[in-house]
Amino acid sequence: MSGVVTAVLYYRVSTEEQGKRGYSLPEQRRECRAKAEALASQQRARLEVYEFEDTASGEVLERPGLEACRAFLRNKDTQAQYFVCLDPDRFARGLFLQLLVTEEIEKAGVKLVFVQHDYQNTAEGRLFYQMRGAISEFEKAKIKERTARGRRGKLAVGAIPNKVEPWGYTWDKQTKTLRIDPNSAPWVQQVFQWYLDGWSYFRIVQKLEELGVPAPGGTTWYRRTIQRVLQNSVYVGRLVVNRWDAAGRTPLRKVPRDKRPVLTPKLKDEAEWVTIEVPALISEEDWNRVRAQHQNRTRLSQPGVGMLSGVCICGLCGSNMHYAGEANRRYLRCIGRYPHFRDGSQRVNRLPACTLSNLRADRFEREIWSQVKSWLKDPLELQKAHEAQRTKQATAPVDTSRIRVIEAQLVERQEEHRRMFRLVVKGLAPAGTEEELERLAAQVKALERELAALTPEQDEAEPFSIDSLADLFALAEQIGDELDSLDLEGRQKVVRSLLKAITIYPDHTWAPAFK
Repeated sequence: MSGVVTAVLYYRVSTEEQGKRGYSLPEQRRECRAKAEALASQQRARLEVYEFEDTASGEVLERPGLEACRAFLRNKDTQAQYFVCLDPDRFARGLFLQLLVTEEIEKAGVKLVFVQHDYQNTAEGRLFYQMRGAISEFEKAKIKERTARGRRGKLAVGAIPNKVEPWGYTWDKQTKTLRIDPNSAPWVQQVFQWYLDGWSYFRIVQKLEELGVPAPGGTTWYRRTIQRVLQNSVYVGRLVVNRWDAAGRTPLRKVPRDKRPVLTPKLKDEAEWVTIEVPALISEEDWNRVRAQHQNRTRLSQPGVGMLSGVCICGLCGSNMHYAGEANRRYLRCIGRYPHFRDGSQRVNRLPACTLSNLRADRFEREIWSQVKSWLKDPLELQKAHEAQRTKQATAPVDTSRIRVIEAQLVERQEEHRRMFRLVVKGLAPAGTEEELERLAAQVKALERELAALTPEQDEAEPFSIDSLADLFALAEQIGDELDSLDLEGRQKVVRSLLKAITIYPDHTWAPAFK
């Protein structure tokens, strides 16, 4: 033997082709290697092969194996004589993509060889080759049509069209139905019970992690996971399918994340949804209780549900505080306790978590409302409190160490935002950059708010004027003894007419910031 023949072998198989003879990866490998050996034997040379394979649809170009193969051909140090593939269909299921890859191969000085097609780089050969590509594209369209028709047929008879495996169930390959999983189903029922007992999403997550319960589809539990479980009607025996329009997105799942568009499917019209009966894990009564409790919690989490909503500030870290808990036992909670949920950052140097514990809301509501009533009944007392606040602001110490931490974080986020924005302007940004820019912009705003809260503004509260006192006396006379009979909305208006913010400290004291 004299010399070496270098051949690149490329194989591809997709889901709908797995069962077709001659399209499996082992069969393609065997036939392509035999073709390459025959080419080397004709030249009495030793064969050297480089193999690349994909298990993805031919509708997309950015397949991992094909990408690596194209990079190999562009490398000047790795000269190949032949590119061997079973059939033109293995390149792509679209004429444009097929011709694009062919042109790259031939520009690299490599001879294109097919096992099941006699390709000739002539006018007639290229014409026949393009006809084969058009036929392949047509065949792919027919495959899609048959698949969609089969799916509609299954839905019409109440069958599950695709494999689904919600937490608590297993997929029965024989009957194509869901069976209750004896290992995970009790945990589903336990999660529902914990929620009905008043547990929060976060507490349920902590308990599951503490007990070492495997998370569905991953290793980490999230509050969003618990929320999806509690809102999934499959657990009451109703599996809803055909909700999402994912047309054109399935082939892209094999594409690397930095090269593919956002794959979020669109929600179909509710009239197209199909409900299939499956074994239930919870009762209809518990399902209705969970829904009612969820609606109640959602209502309580809105800005207008508490007398102090939207005005409370943490005296430890300067973050906003919000209502949490049930209607009969509500708390004021600092949002700075969970910075990884707030700014989306998973970095080690993210904002430190606040250590302020939950504070009973009813206690502060009673104290603050009692003080507001006293101010309205005696506006001179309010004037004294107002002047005391201005004096305290002028002498208040500044937490310079925390300001430096926030400033460093702010500079880092702003620089990262500018760098990514420059990439977008130059057209060099990978897919998903716009979403990352939005996330960074939100973090910058959050840091700016925290910095503003830590930086005192001198003379922020203007001294009371004669007109202000007159207005308060008029308001007190108008309301009179009706203060205690005001509803929630009325009390909110009164509190917000006097106070811009209320700072709550770890020792359960509070300080007003007047308008």
